[in-house]
Amino acid sequence: HCFFYLLPLWRGPGGGPSQYFGGPDSTDPSNEIIQLNRDLVAVEDALDSSLQPRKIQYVFEGVSHLVSAILISSAATIKKINSNGVKKMCRNIFSVQQTLTTSITGRREVALDQAKTFYELFNLTPSEMLTSIVERGALFTQLDYINVLQLINRSQPRPDNETLSKNIQKLSEILNGAGARPGVVV
Repeated sequence: HCFFYLLPLWRGPGGGPSQYFGGPDSTDPSNEIIQLNRDLVAVEDALDSSLQPRKIQYVFEGVSHLVSAILISSAATIKKINSNGVKKMCRNIFSVQQTLTTSITGRREVALDQAKTFYELFNLTPSEMLTSIVERGALFTQLDYINVLQLINRSQPRPDNETLSKNIQKLSEILNGAGARPGVVV
């Protein structure tokens, strides 16, 4: 169900790359997220009559991790993003997190905090992001950080592939031990 509802976010309308370069009204959750939330609650309601609460918890235990992984991976296919697009993605994440926490699991879904942290990287400049990795350690994989750098570059009025290449090289140097403190790489 997660893939069914989140795939259109990942691929965009018509199967092409999606774009989170919206105006100020783009901070409401996406329709796909609203549908996913409804579906999750409906599945939980259906299971509620036939399973014990701890078994329902087991069924939903990995949902937040799956949603987080899908949303983080989707950055590679997003065409452009701006601060309103970041807000929209964070609102999508918060909406799923709220549904899981209040209606289904009863506990905070920390895996979705990681997805939110990932999308907040798009509010930084490439040099701020690289400095953050040096100071705090890596929180994501090298591929995830490369996707961030590439999307930030694609979202510029004039993408600069030479600067992008330099930033990817700096990232590689940082992550391969030339300056990063050990962090939690997921």
